[in-house]
Amino acid sequence: GDMEFWKVDASVRRLQELAQESGYMMPYMADAYDAVNMSLPEAGSRELPAYGRYDLAHAEDYGEFRSVDAIRLVMTKLMCYVNFDAMHSQQVLARWFPAAKF
Repeated sequence: GDMEFWKVDASVRRLQELAQESGYMMPYMADAYDAVNMSLPEAGSRELPAYGRYDLAHAEDYGEFRSVDAIRLVMTKLMCYVNFDAMHSQQVLARWFPAAKF
């Protein structure tokens, strides 16, 4: 059968906008703790940052978007417009899945 691959790329700015729109939870950076005279919590040698709903006005307080964050944000937005499950059940699609960044 035919195969089709879509590559959807998003700039950091677009990911920030999508995170703001969806209330995406992101970890706070160590510098954000410094601003409020606190230290980043740890368990043993592992850092345990708090998470908060992404706020574009305070973008500098959050860590960078990981590949998994970009996939989740883009897929959430795509699913607002494309019903992949319905397309699969109607045999328009045989399979669909998000792929990691390569």
